[in-house]
Amino acid sequence: MADILILGTNGYSGRITAKYLLEHPQRNTFRLALAARSRSKIEAAKLPLDSSVQLWEVDITDEAALEETIGKVSVVINCVGPYWRTGTPIVRACVRQGKHYVDITGETHWIYDIIQLYDFHATRTRSIIVPSCGFDSAPSDAVVYAANRALKARYPDAEIDGSVTAIDADSGGLGAGTLQTVLSMFSEVPRSVIELSSQSYALSPVHGGKPYPKFNFLYALPYPLNNVIGAYSIMAPMNSAIVQRTFGLLELNKSKAPQLAYGPRFRYEEFNVSRGIIRACLTSALVAVGLFSLAFFAPVRWLFGRVIPSSGNGPTEAKLKAGHLNMTNVTTAHTSPGGSRVRVKSELKSNSPLIITSVVAAEAALLLLNPSKLPELAQKGGILTPMTAFGDVLLERLEKTGQWNLSAEILGDGDAENPKTK
Repeated sequence: MADILILGTNGYSGRITAKYLLEHPQRNTFRLALAARSRSKIEAAKLPLDSSVQLWEVDITDEAALEETIGKVSVVINCVGPYWRTGTPIVRACVRQGKHYVDITGETHWIYDIIQLYDFHATRTRSIIVPSCGFDSAPSDAVVYAANRALKARYPDAEIDGSVTAIDADSGGLGAGTLQTVLSMFSEVPRSVIELSSQSYALSPVHGGKPYPKFNFLYALPYPLNNVIGAYSIMAPMNSAIVQRTFGLLELNKSKAPQLAYGPRFRYEEFNVSRGIIRACLTSALVAVGLFSLAFFAPVRWLFGRVIPSSGNGPTEAKLKAGHLNMTNVTTAHTSPGGSRVRVKSELKSNSPLIITSVVAAEAALLLLNPSKLPELAQKGGILTPMTAFGDVLLERLEKTGQWNLSAEILGDGDAENPKTK
C-alpha cells in the first residue's frame, strides 16, 4: 500500500517529480511508490531512494493489473504520455475506485474526451481528477484566479470582461516526452478531433464572452502595460481551454461561492513576450508555418521525429536551474454590472517551467491526501482544473516552497485614456 504513486518514473518529468517528493520536507508523512514498466528502469533513473520507497512494475496496458495497482494507493501522479494513448485507462481506474489523480498533460483533445466519459461518474465516486496540473496549465490558471481574488476583495460584485497574460519563460529546453507527444498528435490524431476540442469554451460547461481571435501576429497587454508585446504561443490554446473550464465551473457554482465567479462575459488569451514588434511578428509567422508544416506534410513530421531526443532525456540540471518563468496578467473588469471599469495586474515569478511542473504536481498530490481541506467544489469530485480543485490552498502551499511568487494589485480606472494617445 502507498499514499502516492508516480507512474512513469523513468521518464524525464516523472524523474524530477519523484526527486522532488523524495527530498520533500514532509517526506516522513506519506508513503511513496514509484512505478515503471520494469524495476530496472526505475533504478536507472538514479534517484535518492531509501528503504521506505516502494518500487513497482506496472504495465499500464494490462487493465486488470492496473486496476489492482490503483486500488493500493490514494493518489496517482501520471507522468506517462502521450495521454491520449495511455491516460484513459488510468483515469478510468481512478474514477471507478474513488481514487484521486493529477497529471501534467497539455493534450486538450484528450481532456475533452475524459470529461465526456468520466466527469459525471467521478462525482458519484468523489474521485478528484485534475489534468494539466503542471506548467500546462496551472500558472495560467493561477494568475487569472489571483487577479479575480484581488478584484473581489475590493469590489465584491465585479465581473471580468477580459484577461490577458504575457509569458516570459525559459525552460532550458524541452523533455523528450513533450516533443514526442507533439509529433504523435500531428501524426496520429485526426485533425477533426483536435479542431473540435480547440473550439473556444470546448472544455467549459458554459460559454463566456466573445472570444479573442485565435491567432494574431502581434499581441500586447492592455493599457497601462501595453508596452509589453509578444508573439503567438503554441501553449495558448491548451492553457486557454483550462482557464475557460475554471471560469465555467466557477460560474455554475456561483450561487454557493459568488466571490469566486469571474462573470458571464469572461474571456482569456495569452502570448509569449517578445523584444520588438518586428521580432514578435516574425516569431508568430514562423510558429504558424511550423505548425502548418507539421500538420500537413508527412516529410516534415518524419524529419522532426529524427531530430527529437529519445525518451527520458531533457535539459541538464544546470540548464533547469538557469531557467525562469515570469508571467504578467492584466484583467479588465467592471466594478459591478454596468459599473465603472477597473484593471488588475497579477504577476508570477518562478523557476524553470519544467521544475514548476514537478513542484505543482507533487504539491497538488499531497493536498489530495486530505481532500476535506480542499474547496467545496473539489470535494464533490469530477474532472477539475488546478484552481477549481485546489484554489487558495495550493497557492499558499506553493508560496511556502520558495519557488513560486504570485501577487496581484488593482491598477485603477481602466477607462482613463492613455496619455500617449492624446
